[in-house]
Amino acid sequence: IIGRFIYRHIHRGLYGRQSDLKELQKAVNSSQEKINALLMDAPDISHQLRQFSDLALTHDGAFSTRAWRFVTLSWYRRKLAAHCSEELRKAVVLLAKSQHWSAEQQEIKWREAVQKVKDYLAAVQEAAQFSTYEWLFRLWHIAHSPFVWLLGFSAIVHVIAVNMY
Repeated sequence: IIGRFIYRHIHRGLYGRQSDLKELQKAVNSSQEKINALLMDAPDISHQLRQFSDLALTHDGAFSTRAWRFVTLSWYRRKLAAHCSEELRKAVVLLAKSQHWSAEQQEIKWREAVQKVKDYLAAVQEAAQFSTYEWLFRLWHIAHSPFVWLLGFSAIVHVIAVNMY
């Protein structure tokens, strides 16, 4: 179960094609381009997203600091997404007044903006945590090999013991 959980974070698609850091960085850049135009009316949100990206993608600090960042990054992403959602609501309301949008158009634009921000945050988190998941998967393979041998040995011992009695 542990190995499958880690495997899921570094492999994509039906046939388990392994992701790579370049691919994930390309997803982050693509998401960044989508929200740049959107956030011209909300510079505070843009600044906060840049701070999140810098924090998530940095490899500085002691092991305990990096481990804490890895564990809490998902929580921080959700908290920031909720905050950005509120701020985007205000920005969209102001934009809707100047553009004379209906309430329905305003709601659609707000939902699109929130989804783009959430996609960006998720892409940054995935890129930031990718190398750690790769490292954990390598460790899992090292720890998993003795378990396979023990399982095989116990199966042989079990068959011999059952047939002896």
